[in-house]
Amino acid sequence: MTAQWKLLRAFWLHDFREAQSYPLVHFNRVVGLGLMFFLLHGLSKLVGEGMGVGQLGILPFLACGFAAMDLMWTSLGAFTSKLRRHQTTGMLEACLMTGHSLPALMTAMPTFDLSVSVMRSSAIVVLASLFMAPAPAPVAWVYAAFFGVGGMLLFLAVGLISAALLLRYKAGDPLNRAMHISAVVTGGVFMPRTELPAAVGAVGAWVPIAPVVDGVRLALAGSSWAELAPVAIRLGVLVAVASTVALFSVRAAVRTVLKEGSLAHY
Repeated sequence: MTAQWKLLRAFWLHDFREAQSYPLVHFNRVVGLGLMFFLLHGLSKLVGEGMGVGQLGILPFLACGFAAMDLMWTSLGAFTSKLRRHQTTGMLEACLMTGHSLPALMTAMPTFDLSVSVMRSSAIVVLASLFMAPAPAPVAWVYAAFFGVGGMLLFLAVGLISAALLLRYKAGDPLNRAMHISAVVTGGVFMPRTELPAAVGAVGAWVPIAPVVDGVRLALAGSSWAELAPVAIRLGVLVAVASTVALFSVRAAVRTVLKEGSLAHY
């Protein structure tokens, strides 16, 4: 565990220092966050308040959807992009010389990108909550954080599956596209699933992003744990399935590339 923690820290510091080398990096992030919130606020005025959930108005509704999309987008993209980059630059082979396993390296590579995404998504939800009346109770934030952490675990598992596909077949993007399309169309990210046909809404409830946005929205809207439990169970099932698939897919991909000698090729 200590070795893995040091590996996570090493990759985080490497990417952090690289990011700091770019001028105005913090300014660009703040401006980007402000523009995104301004866009969500304008969209909420255009749509109206009819799509909210309980005391959760349309702005927090959209903000929760965007925050979950940001986490999922980053998780799916970071694993594959970092793996591609380290393969093509030779850094992956150099890291393997340190004695760390390939699965451990794959898990540690996107730590900085994920930490930035967590902060950005959290900031968007907190800013949107300022427009709620009454404000969410402290316990609501605890429940929302529970679903946020669960969603992060789920997206990490799916990201590892995508990285395993990239490692084995040199292409993980089809899975990423399928995840994004299903999230927007059936996952209830920007439109309640109750507005969809019943069959589509029922299928969309099991799209990976669905229990995350459902849980966070219901939590901030003041739902009790009894009301949140079915969503938590759905999220737990998806985390267990995705983690199992990720474990076996990464192991299979590593065995294949080591056997073929194609680890450093992209």
